[in-house]
This record gives sequence, structure tokens and C-alpha cells, in this order.
Amino acid sequence: MFVIQDVLMIGSLNGIQIRAGASGFQRAVTTVTIMDIPEIADWLKGGEVVISGVLFEQCFSKEMVDTLLAKNVAGIITKEKFTLRISPDIFSWCDEVGFPIMLIPANYSWEEVMNPILNAIIRKPYHIIEESQKVHSLLMNAMIDGVSLPEMCCRFRSATGLSHAITDSDLYLIGASDDINWKNHTRELSINQLKPSALHMQTMDNTRIQTFCYWGKILSIPGKQLLFYPVILNHIKYGYIIILLDDNVVEIPADETVRIQQYGLFVALHVTKMSEISNATRRFNQLIMDRLLSEDKLSQHSIETMLAPTGKKIHRQYIVANLLYSNSDGIRSIELQNNRLNQFHDILKKQISNSDHIITFEKFNSQIVLIPWPNDALESLIADIRKLFILTTGYAKIYIGISEPVALKNIRMGFTQAQRTAQFLSSTASIVPYYKYQDLGVLRFFIDRQEYISGYFLKEMYETYIKPLLDYDKEHHSHLFDTLTTWINNDCSKTKTEKQLFIHKNTLIARFNTINKILNCNINKAEDLFNVQLAMKIHLALQLGHFDKSVI
Repeated sequence: MFVIQDVLMIGSLNGIQIRAGASGFQRAVTTVTIMDIPEIADWLKGGEVVISGVLFEQCFSKEMVDTLLAKNVAGIITKEKFTLRISPDIFSWCDEVGFPIMLIPANYSWEEVMNPILNAIIRKPYHIIEESQKVHSLLMNAMIDGVSLPEMCCRFRSATGLSHAITDSDLYLIGASDDINWKNHTRELSINQLKPSALHMQTMDNTRIQTFCYWGKILSIPGKQLLFYPVILNHIKYGYIIILLDDNVVEIPADETVRIQQYGLFVALHVTKMSEISNATRRFNQLIMDRLLSEDKLSQHSIETMLAPTGKKIHRQYIVANLLYSNSDGIRSIELQNNRLNQFHDILKKQISNSDHIITFEKFNSQIVLIPWPNDALESLIADIRKLFILTTGYAKIYIGISEPVALKNIRMGFTQAQRTAQFLSSTASIVPYYKYQDLGVLRFFIDRQEYISGYFLKEMYETYIKPLLDYDKEHHSHLFDTLTTWINNDCSKTKTEKQLFIHKNTLIARFNTINKILNCNINKAEDLFNVQLAMKIHLALQLGHFDKSVI
């Protein structure tokens, strides 16, 4: 869009100056005309710069200014000799309402003023297109060079001067120029805090572009504001370009808008390309996993051959982690789910140390991670992977099952152990971040085919061997349950139990007799003792929150 400020910057109009209405610099100019008739407003449609002489001297008034403003006239050009008899109050009114009055030197003819302005108006769109082609070439070369999104951000800022960041549709940072620490400014962004912005982006066809600003204060840089430009192509949102602007900016000029629009197309293209590469890698790894699960009698060498295309360093032993997640977290878009999983795999490679040793697979609603064994930092590594998964995908419900260390040739066993443990964990009310297969102990034998532990079995064991003792102790203020627990923890040694509880052996014998009577068993018999020990382990797990207590 061509404006009054552009008129004042035309090189061939040496000596043109503003006499009044300087605040109207951004009034749009579509054409220029010469008029010296009293009914001037009747001949105008809006957007004109009016060149006037004698009429200005004779008829210029506050009422004319109001009429020309109502017609959306851009402004008036005249010469100083025609302003000498005009009241200063009228110029003050022009200053107040922002209606520009421009003066040209006395030696200029009207033609010498009119032609340069018309030429500039005509050339402005071509100039914008010419400049946009330079940006287009820069971005195209970046794509051909295969540069990363952060590198593309730096090249775009170098060419345009725009400090900016790129996020996905959830405002997760995926690239930024290197002039400020964008990571700090975007860490706490929430998509729910965006609101329509009043800032206007000029376009060559005068169409409106909806931009956004942020409800809360997230920027610690004085005198600056953030503008969120949505990257949308064929009704699909690929993310946002966040632009750092001065606080006093209320409008982005057309040439800058065109560059941002072009940049948005390349961002969409880059995101699509990276997404397709990630999708292909994930699908290929899934095919490898299907082979590992389906083929029998696999040797170390044959598995290494299968895994070689992943580009990972192969080890002889692994721990298998199964990240089971729920699809009921309000993420309805399949494309959004896929993009989030792509982000998880991308960030995993970038932020997890020794990621070139870690192999990832995918199966239904599970992410499966092979971690080399031995690994002294296993627990912290699992915690980091879990944190990254929640951060990048937004899934709130995630259950992680950890297998025992298995040889690579027995990796199928590791898959099964991790899957059963994760599925078991999902059937409980546990809040533990992960659970190990080895910690299931004897409980693994009571898991059904769907990997869920039987609620009926839990309840039966609790009500038969635990609840009666707890109820008796509560009613009689006794310590039978603690006595039984201490005895079992001391490998069923009466001597150790007597010493630990500071009781006489006859007192211990009396307590055991009472326990046998209440539980209707004999804890000195192997079968009854096994049931009591099993019930104790289940009770301990319940106390630790590993199972859903509602079953009892």
C-alpha cells in the first residue's frame, strides 16, 4: 500500500515538506489529481492526493477538511504562497485530525509533481514483488541446501531484519533466529492464551490477515511486543511465526507482509518434509519390530543385520521400555497426534545423550525404547524420556513398563515383559512413573491374558489373610499383624522376632496361636505360609499405591 510517507520520500520531489497533519503519514494514496474548483469533494472518491492552488487559498476551511476526511482523501499538495492567508487555526485542526498538507517549492510545475507520484504508485507493487523474489530465492536455496529450521530462521532474519521464532500449532518452539534467547520467552506459552490482535498487516489486495497476540505478559524486553502469525496452507495449520516488534508498531507494511507470507509457505513445506521423513522412519522401524516379533530362532548376527538400517550402534544386551499412553486426552486430530509423536522422536535424538545407541519402535498406542544394558543411569534416563514424551505430546496418562535385561537374540522376551508390565500398571491407580517387570514378583503369575491382574484374586487374598488381622488388632489394640510381618521379614526366625519385638518366646507362641485361629490356618505349614506371604506382598503393593485399592 502506497501512503503519504512514501510521497515525501520520492527522490525527484526535492524540497517537499509537511506543513500540517503530520500524524496522517500512513493515509493511503491510490492516485493523484489536480483540482481547483469549489465543489472539489463532489469529484473525489477517496485515496486521492489533491494538487490545489488558488482554490486552496480561497476556499480552504475547517469544513472542507472535514468533508475531505469523510471522503477519505489522502491529503493536499500546494505551494507556500497559497497558504499565507489561511488561518493558523485551520492548520492546527489538520494537525489534530491528521489530515496532511504538503508544500512543494515555488519553481515546481504541477506536472513535475504529479508524474513522479503516479510513477511511484504504479511501481510500488512491482517493487514489493521484486523484493519478495529476493526472499523467495533465499528461502529456496535454503531448502535446496537442506538446512535446519533454526538455520533458515537465521538466514531469514539476516535478509529481512525480523527477529522471530517458529512454533508448532501448540506453540512448542521448533526454530528461532539467534539474536535473542527465544527459548526463554516461549517456554510457558499456552495456545489458550492467544487472542486476536488489533495490529494490521497491509496486503497488496487489501485482504485482512488475522493475527494474534498474547493475553499474559511473557516478554521481559522493554518496548517490545510479540505478534503471532498463523502458518495456514489449504486450511491446515502448521504452526505460528512469532515476530518481535516495537511496542509502537500498529501496522506492518505490505512489502513486509509479502515476505512473511512467503516465509510461511516455506515453513509449511519444511514442516511437511520433516514430518514425512519422520513418518517414513517410524514406519520402517515398525516393520523391523514386526519381524523381530514374528520370526523364530533369531541369532545375534541376524538381528544386527535387521537393525543395521536404523543407523544405531548395536549392543548385546538391552532393557526394553514400553511407553503406553491413552488416546483419551482430547487430541482428536490424527494429524496433530502424528506431529506430536514426530516431535518426540526428533527431540529424543537431540536432547538425550547417547541417543545413537537407543533404538525406538512404535506399536499401536505404545512407544517402545531399547536401552543398552548395563546402564548406570537407567532411572534418570527413563525419567528424562518420560518427561520429554509428556512435554512434546501432551499426553497426561502414560504408563511405562521396564523389562529385565535380555540378550539381543531374546529381545522378543523383553518386548513381552515390558508390554505386560505397562498394561498391568495401566490397570492400577498407581502414580509411579514406571514399573519394572522384576518387581511384579509372584504377581506376574496372576496376570490374565489382557495383562490385567485379577481384582477378584486381590480381594480374596486381602479378605482371607490381611483384613481379619487388621480388624482384630483395631478392636483389641493388639499387634498380631505387626508380629506376623516381623516374623516373615526375619526369614521366619522366632529368635530374631523375639529380640526385635522385645517379647518372651511364650508371648510369641501365644500370638501365633491366635493368628492361626483368626486366619483358620497353620502358618507353620508350607502351603499356608506361602499364601500368607503372598497376601503380605499384595498388601505391601497396595500400601505403596501400585494397585487400585477400590478392588478391596
